[in-house]
Amino acid sequence: MMRQKHANNLGYSMVEMIIVVAIIAILSAMSALTLRSVDSARYKKAVSTLESELTTLRTTTMAQDNRMAMLIGWSDVDDSYYIVRGAWTKVGSESMNSFHQINDLADTDTLRDSTYYDYTGVGNPVKVLERGSLYYYTDSKRDIASGNASTTVTIDGQSVTLKGIVVSFNKGDGTFSMPGTVLSDSVKNVSFSVYRKNNELVANVMVQRTTGIFHETYKELGGGD
Repeated sequence: MMRQKHANNLGYSMVEMIIVVAIIAILSAMSALTLRSVDSARYKKAVSTLESELTTLRTTTMAQDNRMAMLIGWSDVDDSYYIVRGAWTKVGSESMNSFHQINDLADTDTLRDSTYYDYTGVGNPVKVLERGSLYYYTDSKRDIASGNASTTVTIDGQSVTLKGIVVSFNKGDGTFSMPGTVLSDSVKNVSFSVYRKNNELVANVMVQRTTGIFHETYKELGGGD
């Protein structure tokens, strides 16, 4: 009787082990696909956010004030890219235009009353991308962080300096420009390229300078510094 009991307690059979391993493999594959889907959604949202902010800026500028601008910048605190809505103008005794947030303007400046700065439904600043890279392409590819514009914002209660570039549109005809950045006449389009953390291209948002209209492309645009 005891011998029979031991004979029936020999552990898992080979078939059972194969089934267990197969189930684990399937669950692991499903988990990897889920994580990939979450990542893809996050990067697509970055492209969508960038396009939405460009559209909002162009539309509002043409309807209201030529000084409207936005700074696209990178934070070294959380390695993320943000957009700050502001103005390309002079403040106080400044002799040259530069990027300013709306609170920097005089209380009597009518630009302060624009709905563009209400940030309805979005944060301030607007987070565009985390765990990835954002480049701009004129005649070569450059990281947004290499730009010569900067502004200081508060993120999660911490003062953070964003470094990047300023973009704006013309009130009269909607043409695109990058105040503070020299663009040669040969540059017909400016592209903003979103990359995954592994340096895989997600999409380019290509803006035509003469119209301010953009469209997406999905091929590498070339090398850069």
